[in-house]
Amino acid sequence: MDTKSIRRCIRGNAAALFLGAALFLLIFAEGVPLYARSQSIMQDLLRQRLMTAASLAAEQFRGEDIDRITGPSSMKTKTFRDTVVKLDRIRTIVPNISFAYIMRKTKDPNALMFIADADALKSGDVLDKNGNGVIEPEEEPSFPGDLYDISDISALQGPAFERPTVDEEITIDQWGELISGYAPVFRANGTVAGTLGIDMNAHEYLALSKRAFSPLLLIAVSLIALSVASLAGYAVWNRKIEAMRMVNNERASLLELVSHQLGAPIVTIKWWAELLKEGSCDSSDACDKIVTAAERMNGIVRALRGAEHVVQSDESMHHESVSTSNIVRDAVRQIAAERPDIGNRIETRLEIDGTVRINPRLIHGVVIELLENAIVYSEPGTPIHIAVSRKGKTVRVSVMDRGCGIPEADKPRIFGRLARAGNARLMKPDGNGIGLFVCKTIVERAGGRMGFESREGQGSVFWFTLPVG
Repeated sequence: MDTKSIRRCIRGNAAALFLGAALFLLIFAEGVPLYARSQSIMQDLLRQRLMTAASLAAEQFRGEDIDRITGPSSMKTKTFRDTVVKLDRIRTIVPNISFAYIMRKTKDPNALMFIADADALKSGDVLDKNGNGVIEPEEEPSFPGDLYDISDISALQGPAFERPTVDEEITIDQWGELISGYAPVFRANGTVAGTLGIDMNAHEYLALSKRAFSPLLLIAVSLIALSVASLAGYAVWNRKIEAMRMVNNERASLLELVSHQLGAPIVTIKWWAELLKEGSCDSSDACDKIVTAAERMNGIVRALRGAEHVVQSDESMHHESVSTSNIVRDAVRQIAAERPDIGNRIETRLEIDGTVRINPRLIHGVVIELLENAIVYSEPGTPIHIAVSRKGKTVRVSVMDRGCGIPEADKPRIFGRLARAGNARLMKPDGNGIGLFVCKTIVERAGGRMGFESREGQGSVFWFTLPVG
C-alpha cells in the first residue's frame, strides 16, 4: 500500500481511530486504579487466610508440651519429634506455605527463641533444595534455643502472643522474603506458651495477588477492538465501561466473600478430614467439627441469599401505617424473650412518634439487627439505649452502645456489602458484613436515611429516620 492509500485510509476511518484511541486511554485510566484495588483486595484475603490457618494450626498444640522443649537437649525427646511432625504436616496441608515453626519469648524484647521447626528432623539431602551439595543459610532449619531478631517485625513484638495476626509488610531474613501469619499456643490454664508461625514466600504471595486482574485485560482488549471495528460501538461505549466496573466490583465482592468468609470453615473441614483419614483423632469429635464448619458455610450462603432477596425484591414496597414505637417495643420484647440475660440491659426511651408508612416486618428486622450488633460489640453488663423521637415530619430511631466503636479508617465503608470494621473481627470472627448493608437498603427504600456516630473504644450510635405520614 502506497503513502496516498495509507493517508486516504486514515482520513476515511479517522472517527473510528479517534474513538478507539479515546477508549484505550479511558480504559487505561480506569484499569490502573482497578488493578491496584484488585491487588489490594487479594493481598487482604491472602493475609486473612494466613491468619486463619495459623489459628487453626495453633489449636493442635498444647502449651504444656511446648514448655518441655527447652533447648538442644530436648531434640532427643518424643515431645520434640511429635511437635516437628505436626508442624511438617501443617505445612503440607496448608497451600503455598514454605515454613512452619513455634517460638517463645526471651528476656530480650527484641529476640525470640525457636522451640521447633518443621524442617528440624530433615536430612541434609532433603534440606539441600538446590542440589549443590551445600546447605545454604536459607535452607538451614532452626533448632531449639536458636534466637531470632524481631526488632523489625512488629507483629512478633506482642500481637502474635495475644491473638491471631499477620505481617503488614514483607519480612526479609536469611530464609528470604516472606509474609507470615501467627497465632498463640495456649496452656490449659489459658496462659500463652509461645506463638506458632507459618510463612508464605513473598514472590508467591505477590503472584497470587496479581491473578485477579487478568480477565479485566481481556475485556479491555475486546472493547477496544469492537470500537475500532465499528462507529456504531460508540452508542454502546458508556454502557460497556459501566458494565465492566460493575462486574469488577461484584467479582471483588465475591472473591472477598469466598476467601474471607468461607475460607475458615473450608480449612477447618480439610484439616479435620486429613486427621480423620490418618486416624490420628477421635472420629466423633472430628465429625462434630466438620458438621459445625459446614453449618457455618450454610449460614453464610443463607445470609447472602437473604441480602440479594432484599435488594432485588419488591417486598419493601408493601407499606402499612404503623407506629415506630410499637415496632421497637416488639423488637425489644423479642430480644428479651430469646436472651433473658440481655433483656435487662436494654433501656428504652419512646416519645410520641406518629405513624409511618413502611413494611413493618422489614423495619422490625432493621431494629433487631442494630440491637444484636450493639449486644455483640459491647462489654457484658453495659447498658444499651434505644430511643424513638420525632422532629418535624420525620421519626428517628437510634441505638447506642458503649462498645468497641469503629476505627476512623473503617467508617467510610461500614455500610458497604461485606464490609466489617477491623476490630469487629476480634469480637465476632465469623461475622459476614451483610447486615448493615441490608438495613440501609431497607431504610432508604422506605424513604428514610441511615447513619451513625462512633468513637473507637467508646461506643457507637446507629440511627435511621423515616418520613411521617
